[in-house]
Amino acid sequence: LKNVIHCRNTISTWSSGTGGAGIIGALVYAVLTEPHFANLSPKVTLLVMLVVPVVFAATYWFLLVVPESIHQARLLHPRTWIVPETSLTVSVSKSDDSGFKTSIQNGEGYALTKSGMVRQRKMSFKEMLLTTASLLRFMIPLMLVYFFEYLINQGIVQLVFYSCDNGWHLTRASQYRWYQLGVFISRSSINIVELPYWALVLLPILQFVNVVIFFFESLYFYIPHIWILFVVILFEGLFGGASYVNSFSHIHNFAKPDVREFAMSISSLGDAFGIVAAGFMSIPLHNYVCGTSLPKHLTE
Repeated sequence: LKNVIHCRNTISTWSSGTGGAGIIGALVYAVLTEPHFANLSPKVTLLVMLVVPVVFAATYWFLLVVPESIHQARLLHPRTWIVPETSLTVSVSKSDDSGFKTSIQNGEGYALTKSGMVRQRKMSFKEMLLTTASLLRFMIPLMLVYFFEYLINQGIVQLVFYSCDNGWHLTRASQYRWYQLGVFISRSSINIVELPYWALVLLPILQFVNVVIFFFESLYFYIPHIWILFVVILFEGLFGGASYVNSFSHIHNFAKPDVREFAMSISSLGDAFGIVAAGFMSIPLHNYVCGTSLPKHLTE
């Protein structure tokens, strides 16, 4: 779905679904592990949730109806493993794709199939590099937002813990599951508010401010109550989700119709690189904070 996007509604639905998955996953895990609910151990909880990939497989193989326009590979027929050039098409919504209309009016016609599909141009390696370079203006801000976001989640936030008096009597495991709410809200907002490009550049700066807040909180514990940190966590999710959905919306409008599938695909590497880099960076950062003098209620 990420590679074959028709209009803003499709982007919003897909992005909202990814945000909803985070919320549902966090809530299910919370219900299964909370002492007041199922009170299962993390190991048993993960084993129980293995039913999810089984449902995915059953849905993919038995429930979904594959359109005839989508190339289907067969395991026992190696010739079908490579998508033929004739299958590389992407549909265009004529009522929604203003870029397509403009190109046709300017004489920059694109090759169409009989069903009105824009045929994706077979690109050389050099063209792929040039197209990717033109998309860096969107990919780099997205990468930075996710780098800072996952640096917080993987390296800092688990070291911030409030006592019962200032933490609403929540356990350590249950205090920081809720930033997914901000992700879901912002990833579902593209049909309501579409951010301009300058806002995409501003979001990494705002997310870096969150890193600074969390870092010094993990060292000095200067925020008096957990509800203040909940607000910061909510905004952390809002910034990440807003960057995600608006970046792909801008890329959809920026890319030419005959290379849009490649543009949407390659741009997804932006957040992936940010997450991977944050994973490596969070290890020394976490160890550094752990090497400082932590409050008694955190070390017990």
